[in-house]
Amino acid sequence: MSAGTATGIKLQQMRSDHDVHWIDQTSARHIMVLQRSTPLEDSPETVVLPPALPQRYPLQGGSDWHGVAIPESVIADLLAHGVRPWQLQLPARVVTLRCNEVSLRLRSLVAESKQPGLASHFAIDALAKLLLVAILRVLEPSQDQRSWVPLPPRQLREILSHIEANLETDIKVAELADIHGWSPYYFCRIFKKATGLTPHQYVLRQRVEKAKKLLGGSTLDLANVALESGFANQSHFGTIFRRFTGCTPKQYRIASAA
Repeated sequence: MSAGTATGIKLQQMRSDHDVHWIDQTSARHIMVLQRSTPLEDSPETVVLPPALPQRYPLQGGSDWHGVAIPESVIADLLAHGVRPWQLQLPARVVTLRCNEVSLRLRSLVAESKQPGLASHFAIDALAKLLLVAILRVLEPSQDQRSWVPLPPRQLREILSHIEANLETDIKVAELADIHGWSPYYFCRIFKKATGLTPHQYVLRQRVEKAKKLLGGSTLDLANVALESGFANQSHFGTIFRRFTGCTPKQYRIASAA
């Protein structure tokens, strides 16, 4: 069995007649979650393989395993929605969990993929995210943000310069991470630690700063100020601008001209 969804979440059923089945995560950009198809006990072990694992993982052969691959972009989505970065840190090693909630989430996901119903792709995406959240909650007490490698100042300047030069475009987290070959998940972690903001929050702040300059130093109408600053439309521009400044773009323009 192999199934995928629009967000890149993939389910697999693996079986090896050999003593060992090797899982290669060395260049992967997803989290792999594994569990035996037929648990040996009521609370079975769940194996979590992080992205870019330094060596292949030896999965015991002779039995079936369910696996779900969750892209790092799903974690980046959680960061973009305000979850604290240190809550999303996966250890750079294989993690073995014995947790009923994690096991239940994985079984529910597998059951949905085997007997798909109405909007199954949507349901699988949602169940995979719940599985990831369950795993992160188990790991959260052991996370330590002091262990993160900081973002070097030169590389941070290059990323900030790229953002500044491309504010009018649709800047993606993956695009920023690729500047130095990082995964989106790792990049979001170190960027937040360096700036105090998620990449999405920082881009919005810089767009508002650019809009301020245009409002105070040009005769562009508000719709064109929005487009020049990188906002999708004037309505979105007004909402974000007010959130950051406490006033509407029109009020800001009047005040800056006084």
